[in-house]
Order: sequence, then structure tokens, then C-alpha cells
Amino acid sequence: MGTLARFHEAWSHPNYQPESVSEVELSELETEVGAAFPLSYRTQALEVGLPNPTTELWDWIEERISLADVLLGVNRPHLSYFLAPDDIREALDWRDMGMPVFLLPFLIDSLGNNICFDMRELGQNSIPDASVYIWDHDFNETERLARSFDTFLGFYLP
Repeated sequence: MGTLARFHEAWSHPNYQPESVSEVELSELETEVGAAFPLSYRTQALEVGLPNPTTELWDWIEERISLADVLLGVNRPHLSYFLAPDDIREALDWRDMGMPVFLLPFLIDSLGNNICFDMRELGQNSIPDASVYIWDHDFNETERLARSFDTFLGFYLP
């Protein structure tokens, strides 16, 4: 079972299935932005869909924040929802507010910040994986969260 399926199983309400995404929707979006999603994300999003985590995830994160995390500057944002292709198109409007043009959002945290892939790492054909960043819209700051999609989701698995 992939990390997205495990994430869904751990943090979504059993009565709410992940939002399905079609190959056509993803391909059209990739053509529009001029970059392909990494295979790790693309394959799992098509297979599993986009989970809707509950606030139980936030409680779990708070219980596990350690002094080491704080000292090392480990940032585990409270994830709110995965973006469907149409939502990604809307999130790209944040570029007008300062979001770097090289970021491709795929997830929103509880504060409305964008969790993104770095399009400078992506090409027109899918690569296996890409770094995950957060763009903080309040402070107009970008921070690398993980070296890959699976590593990023792994931070949230019990």
C-alpha cells in the first residue's frame, strides 16, 4: 500500500472516500503549467484519489511535536486538504500575491498556506519524485519540507 493510501486510511473519515482524479484532468493541468507531476504523486493520486484528512491529524501532530523537532526546525504543517486540478488552477492565483512562479501547489495547510512541488525540478515528462515545499502566504517565505512526496507523507503516518 502506498503512502497516500496509508495516509487516507489513517486520517480520513471512513464515510468519506478520497476525491477521484482522472488522467485527463491531470494531463490537461500539466500541459497548462508546462510541467508534469512527479510519478510518486501522480500514480497515487490517480489510484487512491485525494484524501480529506480530519482534525484528528492535527491532534496527532500536536501530541508528537518533540523538543528535537523544535530544535531542529522540523516543520509539520497541519494539513487541511489536497487540491483537485481545478483547485490547483485557483491556487496558482497566489502568484499575484507573491508565491514564487516555480511552485506548483497540491495541498493546503490549516492556515491557508500552499504545499507545493518545485517546478524547477519537474520536466514535461514525469520524474520519479520531487521536493516538497511550503509557501507561507503571510510572510511570503518558502521552506523545503521534504525531498520527496512519499517522505513528506511519511511524516504524517502513525
